Amino acid sequence: FFLIIPMASGGGRQPEAAATSYYDNDVVAYKDSSGNRYEVFLVKKGENVLRKIRKNVENGGNSIKDALLALCADKVVYRDSKKGKIASKEYLKKEFCTDDVEEIIQKILVEGKIKIRVYQKDPIVEFILDFIFFTEVVTGFYTFYNKDVLFQFGLVCALIFVVIIVTMAASRSFGRWMSKTVLAAAPFNDPLRGSTALRQFESQVWQLVIHVTMSSLAIYAYTQTEDFLNKPYRFIQLKYLLEGLVDEVELVYRLQLGIWFVTLVWHRFIDVRSGDYHVMYSHHVITIAVVLISYAYERYAYYGLVVFLLHDISDVPLDIMKLLNLLRIENKGGWYGAEIAYCTLMPIWAYCRLYLFPSRIIVGGVMGTIYGNKKIDGEYHWCHGMKTEYKVELFRQGKSHIWEDAFSTDCHCCGALTCLGLLTGLLFLHIWWTYLLLRIGYRAVFLNEDTHAVSNEMYFEDQTEAGTENITEMKDSKKNQ
Repeated sequence: FFLIIPMASGGGRQPEAAATSYYDNDVVAYKDSSGNRYEVFLVKKGENVLRKIRKNVENGGNSIKDALLALCADKVVYRDSKKGKIASKEYLKKEFCTDDVEEIIQKILVEGKIKIRVYQKDPIVEFILDFIFFTEVVTGFYTFYNKDVLFQFGLVCALIFVVIIVTMAASRSFGRWMSKTVLAAAPFNDPLRGSTALRQFESQVWQLVIHVTMSSLAIYAYTQTEDFLNKPYRFIQLKYLLEGLVDEVELVYRLQLGIWFVTLVWHRFIDVRSGDYHVMYSHHVITIAVVLISYAYERYAYYGLVVFLLHDISDVPLDIMKLLNLLRIENKGGWYGAEIAYCTLMPIWAYCRLYLFPSRIIVGGVMGTIYGNKKIDGEYHWCHGMKTEYKVELFRQGKSHIWEDAFSTDCHCCGALTCLGLLTGLLFLHIWWTYLLLRIGYRAVFLNEDTHAVSNEMYFEDQTEAGTENITEMKDSKKNQ
């Protein structure tokens, strides 16, 4: 299944080389009454300035021509910023009744939709990520072959791929039906009528199915082991070095690795690329690396089990919030569904990803394993125990070679230190995503911006396809509330 990876040249919607490359720049997109699209790139960090300027326009402020033009990265109007298609002056004159590019840019900046994190091809970054992914595929083949479960893992991946297709097909039919019947009237206005919104709904339903299923399985497997979150010094024990994985944990790992590999293949080769493509690609390869290392060195597997648990549990309310936002079940007309989901999400997210993850896994678990020197409840921190009692016990059993390999890997180089680095990288991604989530609440509450528009900008790319009429709908809906 994975042999296609080194040979494939790309997938999904591959953009052409842009006239000028603006990696990670925001874009303002405008659609006229006929549905024609026009876009301009903003300068770095120009989004907040543009929002302030728009408020001055609404309040009847002075001329802001120079300020607006200063926010435009290259004074060019694109038909498609991803593919670098620039609108000619003849085309602009036909559509805007003027060929004054600066005047047209002002109109787009004032009336268009700000789109966050538009995908732009970055060959260097993508080559590095592809190389890491290919390395992980080779490592995965070797690991599963060495454990004599390569065929079973291939079946798991094939089954997961089929489940993805079936789930997305079913969610497509259900979403289209619900949008055109139950949610057809105001204030929902057939929210999935656009193909982009429907595609995002399918993907989000699949994510919800994954997270509910795997969090339930992880909770069950956790109950069959130990309370590692309250006793992080027990993540690695002598019995884990000498015995195989608990069956329930083995099952969780095979399914999780199958899901992550198939999801990354889907993300890399099939799915339409959005603005967070590189961030999500990085997240996937880091997670696969952590999981593969902990699976190859089985004594690390219980770290992975708890990482799965915390991630999947905190992802469930996030998936629900995104689905409610896609369906426009929000504000007064939608019984504040998305807002309630957001308020439920944030404490769960912060507790799991910003408290338990760093304090119990990184500090109490991995760093305690390497640097701890105490004996708690009759158990040593791992490396301290490997220098003393555990060393004596393993030599007594004639397993000095096991001690030498484990002590060198865990306490010197490079297993535990590698896990520490990867988990720290994952923590930085948690902090970044927390910042994005907090921005949604800040802009909705303190800046009084439309929650639907804000949420779309933060984690969906171009949800609607109905052009400026959708922007007008949102504004009218806000006024009516």
